[in-house]
Amino acid sequence: MNGAPDSGDLTDPAAFHPGAHLIVKMTPTLGAPEIDVTNAIIGDTGDVRDPSFSDDGTKLLFSLHMEDNNVDPPETWNIYEYDLTQPLGANNPHRVMPVQSNPENGDDIEPIYLPGGRILFSSTRAARVTGIEIDEAVDTAGSSFPPTIEAQNSNNHAFNLHSMASDGSDIRQLSFNMSNDLYPTLIRYLPGLEGRVLFSRWEHSPGRNQMSLYTVKPDGTDVQYLYGAHSHNTGTNNGTIQFIQPRETGGGDVMALAMPFTGTFGGGDPTLINVNQYSDNVVPVNASSGLTGPAQSSTSQGTVVTNAGFSPAGRFSSVVPLLDGTNRAMVSYTLCYANVLDTATNTTQTLPCNDSRVDLSNTATTTEAPPRYGIFIYDQGNNTVLPITPPVANSYLTDIAIVQDKVPATNLQYTVDESPTAEQMGTLDIRSVYDLDGAFDSSLLSFPSTAVQNAFNALCASVPDQTACGRLKLQYIANPVNATGDPASNPTLIVRKPQFLRIVKGVYLPDDTVRDFKTSAFGINRSQLMRQIVGYTPIDPDGSVHVKVPANVPLSISVVDKNGRRVGNRHGFWLTIRQGATMSCNGCHNPNSTAPHGRVAGEFPTLNTGAATDGAVFPGTNPANPYVVNAGDSMAYLRSNGPVGSSGLDPIKPTVNMIFQDVWTDPGLTGRPLDAAYSYTYAALSTHSPANSACGTWKETCRVTINYEADIQPLWSLTRTAADGATDVTCINCHNAAGAGLTPPTQLDLTNSTSDINADYFTSYEELLNQDNQVNAAGADVLSDPNDPNSTITVNPPMSAGSAANSSAFFAKFASPFPGPTQHCTDNGMGTCVPWLSESELKLLSEWLDVGAQYYNNPFLAPLN
Repeated sequence: MNGAPDSGDLTDPAAFHPGAHLIVKMTPTLGAPEIDVTNAIIGDTGDVRDPSFSDDGTKLLFSLHMEDNNVDPPETWNIYEYDLTQPLGANNPHRVMPVQSNPENGDDIEPIYLPGGRILFSSTRAARVTGIEIDEAVDTAGSSFPPTIEAQNSNNHAFNLHSMASDGSDIRQLSFNMSNDLYPTLIRYLPGLEGRVLFSRWEHSPGRNQMSLYTVKPDGTDVQYLYGAHSHNTGTNNGTIQFIQPRETGGGDVMALAMPFTGTFGGGDPTLINVNQYSDNVVPVNASSGLTGPAQSSTSQGTVVTNAGFSPAGRFSSVVPLLDGTNRAMVSYTLCYANVLDTATNTTQTLPCNDSRVDLSNTATTTEAPPRYGIFIYDQGNNTVLPITPPVANSYLTDIAIVQDKVPATNLQYTVDESPTAEQMGTLDIRSVYDLDGAFDSSLLSFPSTAVQNAFNALCASVPDQTACGRLKLQYIANPVNATGDPASNPTLIVRKPQFLRIVKGVYLPDDTVRDFKTSAFGINRSQLMRQIVGYTPIDPDGSVHVKVPANVPLSISVVDKNGRRVGNRHGFWLTIRQGATMSCNGCHNPNSTAPHGRVAGEFPTLNTGAATDGAVFPGTNPANPYVVNAGDSMAYLRSNGPVGSSGLDPIKPTVNMIFQDVWTDPGLTGRPLDAAYSYTYAALSTHSPANSACGTWKETCRVTINYEADIQPLWSLTRTAADGATDVTCINCHNAAGAGLTPPTQLDLTNSTSDINADYFTSYEELLNQDNQVNAAGADVLSDPNDPNSTITVNPPMSAGSAANSSAFFAKFASPFPGPTQHCTDNGMGTCVPWLSESELKLLSEWLDVGAQYYNNPFLAPLN
């Protein structure tokens, strides 16, 4: 490529740098002749990247971007193929994707050949599987759009893995990340992972912003984390690095480039990673328990600086390990260069950083110069480089592909049924939500007394092993004799807080050319962006879940209690399941824990071993249940595969309503009543239901889209009467601007007037979620010191965006027992609070808060800039 690269930005893989050529050398030697494959197509006006050879070395895939001709549609990255057995000509190389496949519908990059003739690549085209047309990817006019990066409202589109036939037809989307999936390569040598695709995933969701290593089957099923979730602060001086361009070494390890998102001119440090025994730098997989690491080793012995700024040992832009057992690699490498200002002559000279005239510490006269990448053979053992194509000033050589002997890959089977009539659902199977990284999570329980808690903890007095202890505790609380979800009916038992699993989908965001909406639409906590609820499914007494979910969409999950409020940690990863596939996991994960999670073969043994034998009856449960039990079955697996219950619900499918029936407890065996049934439904609302029409009899296109003005504000203005049938308890009757002089607990304006803080919001929204100053009857700030105008008294908001559990200042007003006149409920004469908001209304508020308390959860309803 002519000219100098920019600083490099891993989050913008579609960047266009004109002046590139694809050069083929028939041998990796200094004097070998060169063939310019792309000169006739683009000359010096286009860009080329991502070469990849077929196994037999006769064909070469690459990505090419023409210079924009200012004629619609705009130019994009396209995939081309060069046949080395044929002369260069009008159709060699040729664009793989024909016109009828709409090659300009997105940017297509990083192609590789798959066994069986298909091509896998990364693309922004979001080519939905044939026959799927669901509302998260269409605007109000019904036209599809490529989604932007999940954590941005911009024009940067998300790259996901796709595949196509060798002639460019039959395009299938394989991954559905809300950010980028990049650098795919076919695995041949990693034990147990042969035939899978290794790639870098940009994990960009609330609280996460990093690129880690993942694997997936070539049909898009069984996405699994491989390495690096907690290994990003391992760069120079503990700086933050990302793992990109992963390639196998042939010896069971992975070589990846370690570099920051930006600031190093696209260069990094080749890092060898022992992914066979480790899931993180100092965290072994379960089978290698006892190892202490490190799993990573810099092949430059750490001399390459992975932070922005000078790297005296130079940097690497591409690394392809040689598979000949010599511990060598073909690399794109640059020395370190500095621009040195001669203050006497006011001239600048570019010199190698190790030149005696260069003083890297003198920042006044010395700045980092652009790199000069060339192609070399890198001997990792001796830390030496031998040139194949030396660098020259104002150009750089990178993006390497080489032909070498590889272990043959068998013809892979593509098992996903992608016909238009196929059910567009997958299955989520969780063995137990009480299984937290291989240990029992007691925080999901509450105890009626210290004695009961001590007895529970004593279960493990003679069992020091974590797994055995966890299994004992799980079996104990799964037995209705010992635990309940209904403390009101069974006050002497341990309480299982988890009642339902909430399934949430991330909302795809259009770029500004499709819908340039105001960012205020996200609400006061933009990090949550927009979310839609797919549905709920019961969590069974052993903590298990087995449920159908929409296929091919990014999903998140939350464990919620009987009030619909999240308990435990927020799920920080996007899950995607292909149609007809099952995603299985042992349990949950603490985001601060480095324990292996998401890598099935590396996790700790499951705590939930399921039914002891074929035909077994779970202790304390009804033996008359119509379930056919096989050894190892979880409670949820049995229930979800049983007949439709008396509620009329299909037990394998979720529902947007929280409808609970105790199907397990046998009062005759347990000596205690069933957990009380309850039902919180959108149909019970007197205001607008946020559920679409597909939620009645649940279909995979069911979505609950909660928008504040349409779905929350009407709760405050709804005319309502207390349980006595006479008292008017309409919210805004008390909570309005006239309440300014009231004491802080009631100083809350819930009207739909325009907020004086942000004109895009109703006053009620700001008052519920933002701190406020206490004011007097005249509307003036109340001061703690009359002589200090800055001594305002702060009133904390009653709600917390992102957490219903942290909004107790609000929900406590509607809870039992009935304590006094400030409680927002009516005493029924027996000390029980009959809340002024219904249980279904409180559940709506809980889920709205948990998903982020957004002002809009539909970008096509949000106001435009």
